[in-house]
Amino acid sequence: MEQVVDFLKKLFLAESWPPRWICGTWTEFHGWLYIFSNLAIWAAYFTIPLILFYFIKQRKHELPFVRVFWLFILFILACGTTHLMDALLFYYPAYRLSGLILFITALVSWGTIVGLAKVMPQALALKSPIQLEEIIQERTYELEKLSLSLAHQNEQLNEFRDITSHNLRSPVSNLVSLIQLYEDEKNPAKQQLYVRKLRSVSNQLMVVLDELHSVVKVTKDHGLHYEELQFENVLYEVTRNLTNQINHANAQITYDFSVCPSIFYPKIYLENILLNLLSNALKYRSPHRAPEIHLSSARQNGEVVFSCKDNGLGLDMQKYGDKVFKLYKTFHRRKDARGLGLFLTKSQVESMGGRISLESKVGQGTVFTIIFQSQNKTL
Repeated sequence: MEQVVDFLKKLFLAESWPPRWICGTWTEFHGWLYIFSNLAIWAAYFTIPLILFYFIKQRKHELPFVRVFWLFILFILACGTTHLMDALLFYYPAYRLSGLILFITALVSWGTIVGLAKVMPQALALKSPIQLEEIIQERTYELEKLSLSLAHQNEQLNEFRDITSHNLRSPVSNLVSLIQLYEDEKNPAKQQLYVRKLRSVSNQLMVVLDELHSVVKVTKDHGLHYEELQFENVLYEVTRNLTNQINHANAQITYDFSVCPSIFYPKIYLENILLNLLSNALKYRSPHRAPEIHLSSARQNGEVVFSCKDNGLGLDMQKYGDKVFKLYKTFHRRKDARGLGLFLTKSQVESMGGRISLESKVGQGTVFTIIFQSQNKTL
């Protein structure tokens, strides 16, 4: 303890040692090389903290681990001071002061090491510029995709609004007119005629409302239950519901699900999609040959690709290609054609993030292709 007290009392005294110039054999070149090198290092070590201080001041609100930067500033200043002291020893041999500076530098050095060790897990968790760029690109893609989806939904809503207005106006107008006629009519026989017409118009209105409800339901289905579905099992259930139509048309249905036998998807949607595709193929079959319908599944770029091919009437794609999936659009003269099935199919596929397209030739048939949105649990 006495040595420590004596050390501190004589901290700035240099009488116990000669200047370094006369301690040993120094040539003038060797001595000045040593002095200038230490002074140059000291100057650099004191400039770097100034630059760091300016950087911290400019970015203090967004810079992570500011305390570590301050530790580095102290560490560099301490190291620089040891080099300054090493140059001064050539003229002023204050070795006690030099020893204290080295001790302080050691403490600051280990303090910096401890500070770095504490923040290292957080620092390693930070995203690299390349990773940040990838995240930005991914978010940009998602935003663009969302923007396109919203634009498409807005277009569908506008179309739905116009169709709803058009389809409801006629039966509602007829109801109002028939009620007025009924009230004005005094003849009981004619009143009964108006009642029968009212019943017919009411039934027509209910059909329209049921169809519109089906369309609205597609856009409102949230929280659907996903499960692993075997295409073959779903097809079996759907064909059971179409047994009469299949037998009546003498249709042959084949399939190949060997490449991709299953998918992770809401069951109610997959059943409706297959039902609409098969019903469409049966409804618009050629009168000159028995219907042949082939279904298959495959994988492409991590997504499930499903196709339904038939040898039916086909469509003129140049004429009707942009109208196929529109609501209430029909292209063949059939009384049971409502123009609803393909619209619902497209809506259900797209609501799950997928897409649907078709290729068709008049008199040769149609191929529908569905690319189901890839899910994390798709099998």
